[in-house]
Amino acid sequence: MSSATKQQALGFLLLIPIILGGGWLLVVFFRAFSAADKSVQASIIAAGVAVFSVVFTFWKERSRSLKEAHRDKKIEVYSQFYDLVFSLLKQAQAGVEMSPEEMSVQMHATFMAIYRGALFYGSPKVITAISQFKSNSDPDPSASMRAVGRVLLAMREDIGLSNSGLNEMNIHQIYVRDDISKLGQVQ
Repeated sequence: MSSATKQQALGFLLLIPIILGGGWLLVVFFRAFSAADKSVQASIIAAGVAVFSVVFTFWKERSRSLKEAHRDKKIEVYSQFYDLVFSLLKQAQAGVEMSPEEMSVQMHATFMAIYRGALFYGSPKVITAISQFKSNSDPDPSASMRAVGRVLLAMREDIGLSNSGLNEMNIHQIYVRDDISKLGQVQ
């Protein structure tokens, strides 16, 4: 028997008395509760609701503060990706030609900073979208735009923005002059 199997068996064996003990405590509590005076029952219910409210409020506040703690760092990292995308668009619109070596050096450093930041601060959706973007080898421009769109949508969602009505293609419409829905369609 392996060590992991032994630990699982021990865990299940310890779980049985805990469940039985918890069930016994519930039975004792409900017997005492039903035998108590109505005013005591009302007080117990009010106290239970109050404790639940305090615990729930603490849990919500804690989860919100954890999300907010990294939001600024996420925005900083995600801005690097936005800056890179818009820099490439600006160069393309201006007709600036860069040698593949120049572009490779510039993009490599930026992408490494983005990957590092996404690993530390990004949600699983952002990391997955960046991985899919990075491994995209389809020469079709619409496939690349879809991959970038997925990254942009994941980043927006991760910092708490709504993506309602947006998809991986129409998010690009803000900076593309042509009708984005017709991109990739056979003319």
